[in-house]
Amino acid sequence: MISKALKYIYRLLKQVCHGETDDAGPKEERLLFTFGGRSEGWPGLGRTLYTNEPYFKAAIESCNRIIKKNGGVDILSYFEAPIEANYYRGEENFICITAIQIATVQLYNENGIFPNAVLGLSLGEPSAVFAAGALTVEETIKVILSGMEIHKKADKNYIFLFFKLGMAEGVQLCKKCPVWSEVVYEESSDSLIIVCNQDDIIQFKSFTDAQQIKFKPVTTITNFPYHTSLISLYYHAWENFANIIEPKPLKCDYYSSAIGKCIPKNTLLDNIHWFNIIVKPVLHDTVLRLVLKEGYESVLQIGPPAVSDRQWNQLDPNHRLKIFDTFQLGCVSEISHLNFNLGELKAKIFKPTFLNEKPKAVLTDILKSFDIHAIDLHDQLTYLKKNGEIHFLPLHNSWMVLGYDKTDYILKNPDLFSSSAYNQIDKVLMGADPESHKMVRELLQPLFSSQTIAEVSRKTLNVAETLLDPLFALDQFDLVKDFSDPLSQIIICDFMGFTPSEGLEVRNVLGRDYHNGNFFQRLEQYFNNDFELADHQGDDNFVGKIKKAQENGQLTRADATSLLRLILSAGIATTSTVVGTVLNNLNKTPELTAQIQGNDQLLAKYVEECLRLETPAHYVRRITTQPVEISAQHLPAGAHIYINLRSANRDADHFVNPTVFSIDRPAKRNLVFGSGIHQCIGMGISRAEVRSATQVALTRLEQLNGYTWEAPEYFKDSEVQAMITLKLKRSGN
Repeated sequence: MISKALKYIYRLLKQVCHGETDDAGPKEERLLFTFGGRSEGWPGLGRTLYTNEPYFKAAIESCNRIIKKNGGVDILSYFEAPIEANYYRGEENFICITAIQIATVQLYNENGIFPNAVLGLSLGEPSAVFAAGALTVEETIKVILSGMEIHKKADKNYIFLFFKLGMAEGVQLCKKCPVWSEVVYEESSDSLIIVCNQDDIIQFKSFTDAQQIKFKPVTTITNFPYHTSLISLYYHAWENFANIIEPKPLKCDYYSSAIGKCIPKNTLLDNIHWFNIIVKPVLHDTVLRLVLKEGYESVLQIGPPAVSDRQWNQLDPNHRLKIFDTFQLGCVSEISHLNFNLGELKAKIFKPTFLNEKPKAVLTDILKSFDIHAIDLHDQLTYLKKNGEIHFLPLHNSWMVLGYDKTDYILKNPDLFSSSAYNQIDKVLMGADPESHKMVRELLQPLFSSQTIAEVSRKTLNVAETLLDPLFALDQFDLVKDFSDPLSQIIICDFMGFTPSEGLEVRNVLGRDYHNGNFFQRLEQYFNNDFELADHQGDDNFVGKIKKAQENGQLTRADATSLLRLILSAGIATTSTVVGTVLNNLNKTPELTAQIQGNDQLLAKYVEECLRLETPAHYVRRITTQPVEISAQHLPAGAHIYINLRSANRDADHFVNPTVFSIDRPAKRNLVFGSGIHQCIGMGISRAEVRSATQVALTRLEQLNGYTWEAPEYFKDSEVQAMITLKLKRSGN
């Protein structure tokens, strides 16, 4: 508060001297840190600061120890030995740039200067995220070293070419080119860099000449094809480094040139982001336009200018950015330049940022907008669990419980944690509490016998073959809508005892897009008005059992309708999603398919690992029946709780390396289908159906591998993260 008051007084004095007034009081500005990559301006920078600034020197020495520990080169010679003009010719020495960026950020932070946002360009992206508080020093260094690991293995016979073309024109040129080429750098709206193999340059030039398009080499030195899809070939060389990074929330906005957009604060970056910054082109112009549109007042360039004055002016000649360069090219005294910058920056009043707040403030802000229905929350859940096993979610006015032990405890204590939260869906079984639940469970349990499960497995094999084989005559199809959905619908209708005509009617009622929110109501209307229980005899199937229970007075017609609707929808949505998930995983793990083919034991482990890592149900809900305490948090009676199954099944206290897919994992009970008296009654049938569908797919791998698989899409705002599309397109079409 005192420093801000002094800033205000300083500003008032300046205004008085210049005859200005500011009736609105001190204006808070926003400060952007920028981080560039490889550039000609780096040689020599930081050396005099290392000599004269103890804090900077200590930070560099700390980085050096971490670099050497992780297999990198000793960088102290850059600062202590005579300057080498060609120091940055060696790829292994570029880690020195990262060390200087890290030390510079720490130096400015030590003097109270923190960013409201960061911008990363190419090699500077990891340092930008470090400045945003989402990477540690060691993690930042490991990300850079992982790229250098790729450099060791990659072909370095690629040449970089400068074109006066817009991004769309450049992409189209590469698509039409008879030899491989890709855009790697978008410099401005009408200039970019394209890379191609040196061996193809004659053919490439013939093609561009025919198009009357000119280019010039950026340099005569060839290199590896960074920022292109070819780097994907070296994923395994990279992942050993980056997979040990622990995702943490961004404490300020982050402009990423790899994806060309702003990633908002509180986002947790998954590890694949660090691979994407190597394989995707640098969208320099796109991301700078976003920055200017956002209206930042000040920019601190960490290192030589990541963006030149010419580039800022070219984008907007009228911009009002106050630009500070941490290092001024040709400046004799880096310490004097540092002190000048600090004086200017400290005279400004910048908007608050989480970077100089306590971690609790970040956690509170994340929870404020946390949406339990969001897709792919794994990293967020891991972060939240490290900060406690129970959190209040204002968006849902409910508590969320994380971790295996607490989840298992709540599910096994229905007297304390009622299932009545599900009464609107089904109060007969799913929402029933112990006594009434016990009666219905005992009534239905015989239908889910081992003999029934074996029969479901056999029928699934036949139906899966019938559905899958005709699809291979098509150039494209949807593995969900054309396979897993109809498969699960046919099997569950058969299990329930519907006649073929009734099964067809039910499938028509559901429709192909049955996740649209009102299918539950459609089913209720159908079972109430159009379906006749009286037509079903015997009690050896679900419908017959329900009919007999109604005749005996054990169930009302409303109860019967609720159970029919519940078992049908659960048997379709959950099972279809799991089938899609397992098949999609087969496509992503080709190295495992040979192991599990023909091995039922390994196949079962494979399915369980898919279930554990991609648990179809995000959570289950409960309501406290009396005041309770969970992890030292007091909850009153009537408190609503979301018990997060995905967090439980990735709990590091119960599963070694929980994010790693492994069919060698020791057998340990997961909580995919819940626990306690409400454990899913149909889990045996679901597992059998998924295994059989996978067996059939394994025998058709050659056909499936002839297609390009798109990323699946999921339905949001549901307890089940239901896969709704998984499109395949024949390769080459």
